[in-house]
Formats: sequence, C-alpha cells, structure tokens
Amino acid sequence: MNNMEEKELQHPEGKILLFDGRILDCYPTDEWTSEVNNELQLDTTGVYLSLKKPHKADRAEDVKADDEKEVKKLFLDNAFVFLANRERILSDSRMFLCPVPIQSGLAYTGTSGFRRPTLGIYIEFWEACTASNIMEENGEKWLLWHIAGSPLSGMNRCTFVNEQGETKSQYVSSFSETWSSFMNINTRYDEAKSKYDAYTLRQVVSILENEGKEVEYKHSTHIFFVEQANKVLKKQLKSLKEYNNRIYEKYHQALLALKREELKAFIAEYNERDIVKTNRLVQIQQERLKLRKQLKANEISNKQYQKLWTPLRKEKEEIRFEMSRFVGNNLHSIFPNEVIQLSEVKDFLEKDAKEKNREAESEEPLMVQ
Repeated sequence: MNNMEEKELQHPEGKILLFDGRILDCYPTDEWTSEVNNELQLDTTGVYLSLKKPHKADRAEDVKADDEKEVKKLFLDNAFVFLANRERILSDSRMFLCPVPIQSGLAYTGTSGFRRPTLGIYIEFWEACTASNIMEENGEKWLLWHIAGSPLSGMNRCTFVNEQGETKSQYVSSFSETWSSFMNINTRYDEAKSKYDAYTLRQVVSILENEGKEVEYKHSTHIFFVEQANKVLKKQLKSLKEYNNRIYEKYHQALLALKREELKAFIAEYNERDIVKTNRLVQIQQERLKLRKQLKANEISNKQYQKLWTPLRKEKEEIRFEMSRFVGNNLHSIFPNEVIQLSEVKDFLEKDAKEKNREAESEEPLMVQ
C-alpha cells in the first residue's frame, strides 16, 4: 500500500482495518489519550543523526503503570512468542493495540512516523517486510525491533533480537524499504491508539501463558522464517529473470544488427513466398466453400466431398509446413547457435527502417523560399 492510500485509509467506526484486510472490533478506552502526531517533520534535536545505539523513548510516551526498561525486556524476551501467536494477536484489538515502549527514528525527521508502536504493528511489520527477519546459515533466527539510520544516504544501524532475547546491531541493505514499511503500518493506526482500549504487554504475556501458548512457538516460527526466506528467493529470482531478459534482448539486438543485410534478403524472399502462400490458401478456401455449397445442395455426396476436399486439405497443410520449414532453415543458417524468432527479425527490420528514415529526414537541407 502506498503513502497516498495510507493517508486516505478510513477505519470503520469502532473498528480497525488491518493490513491484511481483516476487521477487528475495538473497545473504547476509559482513559482517553492525545492522538499520536506522526506527521513527518524536520527533526531539530539532531539526536537521530547518531547511529551509535537505540535511543530511549520520550518520558511522555512511557507505557502507563509499567517500568520502561522492564517492559522493553519483556517484549524482547517474548518477541518470538508473540510472532508464533501472531494469529491470536491479530484477532484481538486489545492485543493488537498493546503499546510497545520502543522508539525508532531517522536522521532529519527524528521520531515522526515511528511514535507509539504497538504489538500488532510489529507483527504486521515482521510479516510485510522480509528484511525485518533473518535466518542465518546455522539456523539462528533474528527479528528487527529498532530502526535507526539516514533516509537519504541509507546508512543505518538497526537492532535485532533472537529467540533467547539477545540483541545485536546490523546494517540493513534494503533500508528504505524497511523504514518506510514500518512507518506506513505504524501511522495507519494513529487514531486507534488514542481511542481504543489496549492490554499491557504483561497482560498479553499472562493471557498467552493461561492459554498455554507461551512456549509452543519453535515449529511455528521456523515455518514463518522459511516462508519469509522463500519470499526473498522468489523476489531475487524474479529480478534475475528480468535482468536476464534485458541482457538477452540486448544480445539478440546486437546479433540482428550484425546480420542486417542477410536478414533483409531473407525477409524479401519470405514476403514473396508469403504472397504466393496467401493467394493459394485463399483459392483453397474458395474451393472448399464451393464444395460445401454443392454438398448442401445435394449435388455431390459426402463421400465425393471428402474425396475432393482431402487433397486440398493436404495441400493446405503442406503449404504451411513448407513455409515454416523455410523460415526455420533460413534463421538457423543465419544464427546457427541461437534461437531467433521471425517476429524478432520483423520488429528489428521495421525499427531499423524507421530509424534510417528519421536520420534521412533530419539530414535533408531546408528549402530556401
């Protein structure tokens, strides 16, 4: 979803429309908070020009009744539990809107676009952005939880967490896609964050524990990471195919240009043969129509019709086969090591002729009045 679509997004009254299209019922909060202002603006503090380490959240945005450090540790220790129970979290607006006390930010724009993320926003981000999850060759898995860097240069220092709650900082190559993905998802729910009730992280962990879902995550998360890695491979394969097609086309164009004169002679003979072929096929079709008319008028029997039509049908097939063989043999003779299609040759010579006509017209001297 692009930025324009995000701005025009309207959630149904009393509900939130999730990124995947599902709609969750919401519960009005008893303690109304000010609406999040996530509009992009120039950061004048300069704090986020540094890529040294994650910045602490502003005290004004601390999670109510929770100690920030403890809640952040609770989130990191259970990040993979939350991921495994993503369907549970994405089915309950109070879990989805559960505040997460982590503040990401960018150089020049600061925290705008990243303010007051929620548990559901992280789940949607992990699902939508393949750069947010890493599975190393040794099988160790990491989830991105903090974003910091420059939207202009792309330099960044993002922070990941593994299944044991250990963290590490790492450069993300597709940084623009990463920060914009998180920002688009986060700003999608700004109004809902202030209007609707939400659990605390401790309450979410407690609910999952009571439902017996706090440890059943290894198989689920492994499947998730495999699927995400598969998405990356498919994207890379598509990119490689597009690149290969571009190179293949350029290579063919070079071959066609090299054999320009031979191709002109071939096409000239092809056109002559094509005229003869077309004329004869028209004659055969007219003879067939005449026979069908005689058959319909009972002037000839079906047996006579088949006897007269069979040689014409065979001739029709032979004409087409001979033309196809002529094209194949000639193109193979000109390009013995490549498969060049007749359509490629026609397109090349047509464009070549147009280009030469444009050059000739541009070189014509101006008429003096």
